[in-house]
Amino acid sequence: MRVLVLTNLWPNPQVHFAGTFIVSRVQHLVRLGVDVTLCHLHYKPLWPGESAPSWQALNRLREQITELPAYRPSWYAYGGVKLSLPAMMESGGTRHVSRHACAAPRFDVVHAHGMYVPSAGVIAMQVAQQLRVPYVLSLHGGDVNSAQGRTRADLRRVVGSAAAVSFVSEALRTHAGSLGAVPNRAVVIPNGVDLERFKPEVAGEPAPPGGRRPRVVGYLGHLTAIKGADRLVDIMKLLTDADVRLLVGGRGHLDKSLRQRSSGLPIDFVGPISPGDVPRFMRSLDLLVVPSRSEGWPTVILEAHACGVPVLGSDAGGTADAIGDSTYVVPNGEDFERRFAERLCEVLENKADPHRLRRRAEEYSWRQIAVREAEMLQTAAGSTRGAQAHGR
Repeated sequence: MRVLVLTNLWPNPQVHFAGTFIVSRVQHLVRLGVDVTLCHLHYKPLWPGESAPSWQALNRLREQITELPAYRPSWYAYGGVKLSLPAMMESGGTRHVSRHACAAPRFDVVHAHGMYVPSAGVIAMQVAQQLRVPYVLSLHGGDVNSAQGRTRADLRRVVGSAAAVSFVSEALRTHAGSLGAVPNRAVVIPNGVDLERFKPEVAGEPAPPGGRRPRVVGYLGHLTAIKGADRLVDIMKLLTDADVRLLVGGRGHLDKSLRQRSSGLPIDFVGPISPGDVPRFMRSLDLLVVPSRSEGWPTVILEAHACGVPVLGSDAGGTADAIGDSTYVVPNGEDFERRFAERLCEVLENKADPHRLRRRAEEYSWRQIAVREAEMLQTAAGSTRGAQAHGR
């Protein structure tokens, strides 16, 4: 089976952790023997007198970060200004990808990750029509939860004509349906975890001392309001007598304000953490917190569980399903910070069983997730829906 994968979420030199959950999916599909051609959709300004590089010049290079061969089909806007209209961006992307995909050996199916603007889903729908093959769409969270106006209309259109649509959580599937995005065939395929990298103990790495004080609580993610990063300081202000220290990993537009507001509090900002260092970060914690307002299926939850570290989160999206224990879930709503701080103290005093957490994570290995995704792609590739929809 030959699959053309389109995504604009992919690690890059500026943001190493972008789209790592898509990287893992693609890596494990390849290990299962699926023939994947990956297109990392990329937009760059072009000044007058400059010409866009050819497909070959742009890549089939081995990505330094992911070690996966990938094309980066960039398309350009003249005048040094990136095209600002999503429709124009997607039209340019479709032309660029189709021109080269049509010259390649035949693909069986096109697979788009996400409806983020400009949309890989829209481009996949248009490219699949030109290639006369089916396409499938995978939705990850923010692409549905933030859909408004034109993007919501595009979501309904792309979801409605796809051979299959996968959602990372049942909550996301339900929310998409409430927006009128009802697929003909829907499956729930959550994010997984690399059980070889994320484990409770590593030879040569000292384990945190038992019963240590202060207890170490961690946050890892974008420092944005949607991820609940703005709540961290208020939660810590309520824990002044709890002998707790907070490690904050990540970056985002709230970085500066959070540092200013946290003056005098036991909070350490450690900045962005490279994917290779995330397991060590997890193992250094007594508890990971995920206080999000909106989510798909947070990968950090299973990564922490695989290391034997419990996770306390909100009930946003698929967070509760990923955690799997209502004791560690605090519903969003009024007085959230106080309720979250109180529950945090309770779960720290009642230590979770790390072996139970590990066993739960083992149910979501990336290989198991890739098998389910490969089955979806194989079924879509053998369907007649794409051919019928595109007049084959």
